[in-house]
Amino acid sequence: MDKGLASLSVLALFTVLAFLLGIGLPVIKSDAPLKAADWLGFSGNMIAAVLAAVAATVAWFAAQRQIKQATRQNSVIAYGALRDVIAAMNADSILNHKIGGALAYIEEEPKRMRKSGPPLTMTEVEFHYLGIYQSLREIKAAEDELQQRRADPWGSAEQ
Repeated sequence: MDKGLASLSVLALFTVLAFLLGIGLPVIKSDAPLKAADWLGFSGNMIAAVLAAVAATVAWFAAQRQIKQATRQNSVIAYGALRDVIAAMNADSILNHKIGGALAYIEEEPKRMRKSGPPLTMTEVEFHYLGIYQSLREIKAAEDELQQRRADPWGSAEQ
């Protein structure tokens, strides 16, 4: 059973019980006949109790609406945070792929040099050297960016 429905059921039970005890008990236990003033005083209290119960019910429904709205807002905020985390993980994955590609290039470059033949010209050596040097610079840049991301996991000061 829903918590709110159970609370409302208990409230209704206590209201009916209050009416039965408030009306039935004085009528049964009364030695003298009841006067109109007694009934008016009693009915004023009962009307106040009913109005209090109605006010409590209205407040309960308003609180439930507010809780649902807060839940929706928290879901939107959580979705935004999750999207940011996934974007950061994707950026890290791209950087890791860059590092992997550069390392593979550096590993394969000596094999290409051997395949091109024993007498390498200075231009060919310089070409292979520049490729390796460029790969090393890419590795360093990607590593620096990964280290920066690791050093600041919660974002920058503005975030």
